[in-house]
Amino acid sequence: MELKFDHIIHHVHYLNNADIDFLKVINGGKHEQLGTYNKLSYTDLSYIEFIDAYDRTLVHKAAQSAEERLSFAASLERTEYTEGFKRLCFRTEDINALKQHFEQIGVKTIGPSRMQRVTPEGEVIAWQLLYIDEERNYELPFFIQWGASDDERMQSLSLYFQGNLKIEGIDIETTDFNDMAEVYVEWLGYEVTSGVINSYFKLEKLGCPSIYLIPGNTDTIRRLKIKSDAPAVHHFRNAIYQFN
Repeated sequence: MELKFDHIIHHVHYLNNADIDFLKVINGGKHEQLGTYNKLSYTDLSYIEFIDAYDRTLVHKAAQSAEERLSFAASLERTEYTEGFKRLCFRTEDINALKQHFEQIGVKTIGPSRMQRVTPEGEVIAWQLLYIDEERNYELPFFIQWGASDDERMQSLSLYFQGNLKIEGIDIETTDFNDMAEVYVEWLGYEVTSGVINSYFKLEKLGCPSIYLIPGNTDTIRRLKIKSDAPAVHHFRNAIYQFN
């Protein structure tokens, strides 16, 4: 199963007024069906999506609908609009085959559903999303297939890439190592490459950042590790950005 890391979602209140001075950020657009809008920071084809709600009524409507109840927008309502990292998204070139993979291992899904947003310049960007429909006490990763190929997107987005940066690791606090490891190892194909029981697990997968499971009182994506030529640590809106 080939997956690539696509993006991480960070919920930020009053996003249009937020001072994100440690990354190059561009305006994204609105998810008009979901009541959210975003700003994006690309390292390469992987990126950080800063997101906020412009209409919580639409967010609530999405959270109550059969098709969108597992959407990234619904995550905002499920987590009571607290700020911080919310979810991980992985990219695939064949979302229907990915759905079949999950069916074969007994994991229920919703989708693929078709989405789009309108950029400030009026361009419509389209994609498909697939969600895992399994009960967990935390927000599960989801999956995307873009309407354009990686090569096409590379040509159109390379202007925004921060060539000196690369997302290389993600720290996830967990109350249950085995439960969280099942998601990434059994479902997504990560491998446990090192660790100490009840201290940490390091998970690795080709084409994706390493995932570090660490003990915590909640199940939360806590830290994003970014390879950089200027080491620094930024605490921003209930999340940690570590530049190594």
